[in-house]
Amino acid sequence: MVDAQAEQQLDRRGLRSMSPELAIVAMEDAIKNDETTITVADVDWPKFYSAFASARPRPLLHEIPEVAKLLAEIEADESQTRQEPELAQHLAGLSEAERNRSVLELVRSHAASVLGHANLEAVDSSRGFLDIGFDSLSAVEFKNRLNKSTGLSLPSTLLFDYPNAESLARHIAGQLTTSDSSSLLFSTLEKLESMLLDESVTDQMRLAVRKKIDPLLSLASAETSDSSGEKTADNFDGLSPDEMFKLIDGTLGIESSDAGDAGDAESGEA
Repeated sequence: MVDAQAEQQLDRRGLRSMSPELAIVAMEDAIKNDETTITVADVDWPKFYSAFASARPRPLLHEIPEVAKLLAEIEADESQTRQEPELAQHLAGLSEAERNRSVLELVRSHAASVLGHANLEAVDSSRGFLDIGFDSLSAVEFKNRLNKSTGLSLPSTLLFDYPNAESLARHIAGQLTTSDSSSLLFSTLEKLESMLLDESVTDQMRLAVRKKIDPLLSLASAETSDSSGEKTADNFDGLSPDEMFKLIDGTLGIESSDAGDAGDAESGEA
């Protein structure tokens, strides 16, 4: 028998308490069937797996029907979230201060819900998560809630990497802003392509658009240079054969043949 507090802790881990009568019946059945290595437990598999697999997947449990169903639901949820990044779209229209405030409220709200508080005011944004009552199980639930809300894949070490709501909110806001900028750029290009293919767009209009786009292409195809202004191996497009060999020689530490040719010419003149 366990006390109420221990029972609550076990239940949070997915191990439900059993009545003594049921446990005895299960043990009797095991003895009758000569089961020598058996564990009798009432397991809430979705809850147990979520905690047990918080650090890494546990493939030995994947064939359990309840776990398989849970994993399928998680995959479907993640796919849905990736297709509908509503939070990122919402943040895109806000100033930096408003964006940070909005994400901080989201983090505090989820933290309050996980800890059983009625509102986010119970979560001090500057206090450490571990100081306000988080443990390994609540950390897993917190991470899963944030992943679902943001569409990000936050690490299992979340509360150690970002120990309070303020630092975590800054990290999430930065991740969402970077992701949203990239998505916005490509979605705009796709929209432009679709408009240009429309039959109502005349050749004159396409020419006008091209005159606007051509200067922008120079920004997109700018050659990568190191601090000295030399072309680097990050972008070989546009290199002449001589420039290519010079780059290879420099990478391998070989003295450029240009210098040798110049020396030969000087000695010949002498």
